[in-house]
Amino acid sequence: MSMIEEWRPVVGYEGLYEVSNLGRVRSLDRLCKSDKRSDQWMKGKILKPKINPHRQNRCTVALWKEGKVSYSYISRLVLSAFVGSSPAGHDAAHWDGDPTNNCLSNLRWATTSENMQDKKRHGTDPIGVRNAMSKLTEEQVLYIKNNYKRTSYHASNSLELARQFNVSRGAILDIAKNAGWSHIA
Repeated sequence: MSMIEEWRPVVGYEGLYEVSNLGRVRSLDRLCKSDKRSDQWMKGKILKPKINPHRQNRCTVALWKEGKVSYSYISRLVLSAFVGSSPAGHDAAHWDGDPTNNCLSNLRWATTSENMQDKKRHGTDPIGVRNAMSKLTEEQVLYIKNNYKRTSYHASNSLELARQFNVSRGAILDIAKNAGWSHIA
């Protein structure tokens, strides 16, 4: 069953851009002011989204207005046009966890807490090796958990393990106390 594509103006860019319920963004035909003697006619087109790897692969588009560019998340454009503006403290959330699926049926406004619960549910939360800052693998963490020894009240082999895996002693202690990598048994 195919869905009928519906287009609405991009909020704040009315007459310049439209967004669809299928998550596509297009520019509209328009006359553009030029530094030359005559203005130039620009034909509208579907914009190609850019995937931002630094923001969980969310899709953005560049929108121009009065000579200035603004990069906007497609998910927010869809929700703003079809649902309304974001309630305070809410972000765009993807039901299926795929940040490139910006169909209206896959989007909703959600609190940060709700969004984090979604990420846990569909396995996209940035824990363990999915965290870009992670220096350890799950196998290394298991090794640390199995080989950490507290030899006296203050002493342990944490410094030795830290050197072995090129991480801080605090990272080893967090793993040993289950404060870090708690999802690994």
